[in-house]
Amino acid sequence: MFLRIMTALVIPGVMIGSHTLFLGLVVASSSAQTGVAVQRVQIPDGLYQFIPAPDGYVPNGILTKWSLSPSYDARVRNLEYPLSPSESAAMSRQDVEAEPPGFVVINRYRESPQIQRTYEHDVSKRLEPQPGMKVVYARTSIDSDRDQVKKLNIGYSDDISAFLNGKILYRGRSAQNYRDPDFLGIVNLDNDMLYIPLNKGRNELVLAVGEIGGGWGFICRLEDYWEN
Repeated sequence: MFLRIMTALVIPGVMIGSHTLFLGLVVASSSAQTGVAVQRVQIPDGLYQFIPAPDGYVPNGILTKWSLSPSYDARVRNLEYPLSPSESAAMSRQDVEAEPPGFVVINRYRESPQIQRTYEHDVSKRLEPQPGMKVVYARTSIDSDRDQVKKLNIGYSDDISAFLNGKILYRGRSAQNYRDPDFLGIVNLDNDMLYIPLNKGRNELVLAVGEIGGGWGFICRLEDYWEN
């Protein structure tokens, strides 16, 4: 038997980083008893390849230059408190850039956990710590010509704490099924909005981005801002 291997499907711009690939096959039947079935099939390594998305447009205001820490066990860290100066200085960092249209895809650089959410079938447990959750600290700088307050739109998956100049400004979670049972956890700039008090000069923004499973990343757009 001979099997001819050829490209059967191309999906541009899939931002899931390095991941096991599953394909959902929908099988339809004319039989009323059979109906439609969905089969989840794992694609063996070597039969697929992730190709970077072509160059695209990044809107003004997107914060593109970041450095990422290693990943840590989120349950042993207090995500409502900023890193101490000694912790921050001791952390190794990897410089990364956002991809069009502005996403930092942490999956490309860190392995994402794949854990069972405790609240998946019981929404009353959604505030519980999630065993196996990981967190990465993403850092960037924002230059301001004066003291001012600016709007920051932010999308993320799955969990985030935002710190500006060593002070927490925001904490939220946007995981699948978290905000309501049908919430898909899709990352976009309309997830959340906050107003950040910038000092004149250089400001440090740190995001503690947690992940439970699936896609891991974030996107930030600062009102009326152009990076140097």
